[in-house]
Amino acid sequence: MNHVALASLPEPVRRLDERVMAPSHHFSFAHAELFSPEVVASLRSSASVAIADDELARISQMFAAANERFFRFELFSPLEIEVLGVAQVQYRDLLPGPDLAAPTRKLAIAVPLELPISRDAVTARFLQVDKQVEFAVGRAIAYPAFAPVVLRLEPEEQADLLIAVAHGPTFR
Repeated sequence: MNHVALASLPEPVRRLDERVMAPSHHFSFAHAELFSPEVVASLRSSASVAIADDELARISQMFAAANERFFRFELFSPLEIEVLGVAQVQYRDLLPGPDLAAPTRKLAIAVPLELPISRDAVTARFLQVDKQVEFAVGRAIAYPAFAPVVLRLEPEEQADLLIAVAHGPTFR
């Protein structure tokens, strides 16, 4: 699989796995254990999904680590992060991220907060490149915000994901 893994909790999200992609690949993603089960439960139970400073700091660390080590997109400094909220994703839904009205979105992070009862993990599929990764509750994936991504769900299933994006100058 063409992706890199970020360090797991309780370490800060700053060290990428040494399995770096070959230069001939043009697309990939990074993943990391981002939130503990307790933080996920707190985010799930919050009516407004208020992100505490320490959770926002972990999201920032993941964006910075993934971008520094792998993506190398030009991002705004200081890092400008927008938490889009919790997306209730159903069968064949695209994850939020690509948006012609928001051309400064460079990287996106998706973190499952709740999955269908019958699943321990869900598979995210990147449509334009036919790559996929399985990730569980609290485990995040970082990917180019312009990439269309769907979850492999059955028609009656739904998954709740926290979605955040990092901004930078528009691509030229």
